[in-house]
Amino acid sequence: MPLNYRLHSYIDRVNFKYKNSQEWILKNYTHTFHKGKVNRLLGENGVGKSTILYLILGVLQPQQGKVLIICENDKIYNLKEINLKHWRENNVAYAAHDNLIEKGSTGQRQLTNINKVLKTKQAAEIFLFDEADNALDQEKQKNFETNLESLARNRLVIYTKH
Repeated sequence: MPLNYRLHSYIDRVNFKYKNSQEWILKNYTHTFHKGKVNRLLGENGVGKSTILYLILGVLQPQQGKVLIICENDKIYNLKEINLKHWRENNVAYAAHDNLIEKGSTGQRQLTNINKVLKTKQAAEIFLFDEADNALDQEKQKNFETNLESLARNRLVIYTKH
């Protein structure tokens, strides 16, 4: 059953570092991502953009802090306390530059991947795009941006780019 979102995803005072690293990727990070607009995470490689998406997906767990989904009915879901597999399958669409499986140029594969995610995850409430369009030509990137704006009117959309 899809969640009805007023939605925002709230990341509250998160500290995160990878197991084999001495460096904190996120230190006391707090941010709210809102439905109704494209939430952009911009920056160079290594600043934590993908890590934030992985935390929202529940693929990674923070060493400290909380990742929450807050719905229209003010119900709060702490991602540490729900069935993540079911939640992701029914509520989240994810496309990244590194999960390409189609043949063709990188740009062609990215466009195919984006279109497949948009088609197969039409009922999703949360769309996460992790540098999913970085190899598209300028015209296709502009079309993708327009589609994101339209998609974000009714859903939570987070888009990373460097």
